[in-house]
Amino acid sequence: MRENEKYCPNCGHKIPLDIDNHSLKVRGFKRKLSLKKVTAICAVFLMIIVLFLAGKMFIPQIFVSTSDLLAEGNYEKAYSKAKKDQKDDVLVENLISYECKEAANGLKDPSSFQLREVWYDKGNSRFVLSISGKNGMGGAASGYWYYKYSEEEKEYQLITVINDLDEEDYSYFDDTEDKLEKIFNNMAREAIKDIIYQKDNELDNSIIKNINGLHKKDILQDVELLDEINEIYPKGKVDNA
Repeated sequence: MRENEKYCPNCGHKIPLDIDNHSLKVRGFKRKLSLKKVTAICAVFLMIIVLFLAGKMFIPQIFVSTSDLLAEGNYEKAYSKAKKDQKDDVLVENLISYECKEAANGLKDPSSFQLREVWYDKGNSRFVLSISGKNGMGGAASGYWYYKYSEEEKEYQLITVINDLDEEDYSYFDDTEDKLEKIFNNMAREAIKDIIYQKDNELDNSIIKNINGLHKKDILQDVELLDEINEIYPKGKVDNA
């Protein structure tokens, strides 16, 4: 229809005067319906995003295992999540990884650190680490790192590092200092052999894998002892072997 026509040119029906207002109302109603649909879709979409982000944040925390946390070096959460009979194992691994950090820093080339074996003698509060790394000449060298709990210092301390377990013989040319050093090293060898030759003292390979993994990721240096570490420290005197 042309503007201002009063009758329909097809049927002759009189055109209502308020047809323009009627059309506007219809179009407005349709817009409101469309806006509600868009709003509802946006709300659903937003809810999906919120649920996705919440799931991504909290679901892994629910289903992550103690083993996963140990592999990440997150000992605090691992200790919190561990069952009662697993908590001491978490503390032992925390102790070993902390001492490995110190051992790596003591090498000529800290980046060459590699933990090979671990023995933990809980009854006598001592442990041995088999560690390899580059020596001053750039070649690979390995040794036994012997640690024992110090009642005086109330902590585990490195006693000595022995390259091999073959007893040293005394020579006519040895002075008093050399003889004393050999005596000490031979005593340490006996203590180390006493520890590593007992099958029950050998720790699981997962500890070795975890610690080497932390070193490879360059996060071994971030390891600190948990406050609960005293739970595995001796309650009283230990022998001096």
